[in-house]
Amino acid sequence: MWTAPAFIAGLLCVVVAQMAAFFTMAKRSEAQEFGVHVQSNRVAALMFQSGTPLQKERMDSATADEAEGNARLHRSNVWRQIGLIFFTASLVAFIGGCAWGAWTIVLAKEKVAPMEATK
Repeated sequence: MWTAPAFIAGLLCVVVAQMAAFFTMAKRSEAQEFGVHVQSNRVAALMFQSGTPLQKERMDSATADEAEGNARLHRSNVWRQIGLIFFTASLVAFIGGCAWGAWTIVLAKEKVAPMEATK
């Protein structure tokens, strides 16, 4: 009876792990996009004379984009950890359920064998 719930729990953990993998990749992609904005703002800042409001605006924008990109990268790491936890849980559920099912079959064969010998 415990084999089926372990298998279902393993499947549910796989679904959550796949969702976490999607969010990990999405956040990493967003962080990469912010990195592109940082570089383009820094290059654009070089076109203006040092200390001018336009140059300062571009550098401030680059700094803000860099902070947001790093925050998204951190969130992707959190999603990655969640995915690894649920991946491990699914593996434990599958292996545990299969081991329990196999043990139950072995015990059932041992109970049937002595009864057949007495007939």
